[in-house]
Amino acid sequence: WGYLIGQRTARWTDSNVHYCYLNTFGISVWCDWASNPSDMSIDGFQRNTSTGLLLDLDEGTLSAYQNGQRVATLKDGLS
Repeated sequence: WGYLIGQRTARWTDSNVHYCYLNTFGISVWCDWASNPSDMSIDGFQRNTSTGLLLDLDEGTLSAYQNGQRVATLKDGLS
């Protein structure tokens, strides 16, 4: 943890997300390691379909894609 905090830059601003994941059931979870994780179920998520993730640092979003279409914005407010 100390190492990660030591890498902090001004661009991090006040973002509080420390991890975010998407499981094979279409459940996305994020946490700030200091509180309980927040989760979200993605409607229409297809288990046996390739899934892509796009981290857009300009917009501050992490999105999931299937079949060339965005199926969910997993987290916004990222820096």
